[in-house]
Amino acid sequence: MDTVGRPTLKLTALNVADDVRDNVDLIVTYDYPWIAGFRKPITITAGILALFVASWIIGGLDLRIGKS
Repeated sequence: MDTVGRPTLKLTALNVADDVRDNVDLIVTYDYPWIAGFRKPITITAGILALFVASWIIGGLDLRIGKS
């Protein structure tokens, strides 16, 4: 349910010694827009609402053959 794609993270290390490379924690920070936190719940809610409305409309169709 990715709405706009997956974020990617590219790391490049220069002059890293072997003994330091294994013992260092990597902390990644980034800015996350406020609306991006609600993108997936809004998409799921809209999909469920569309499914409900479609089933309501299809359920209300008169499919009888002949005169009523």
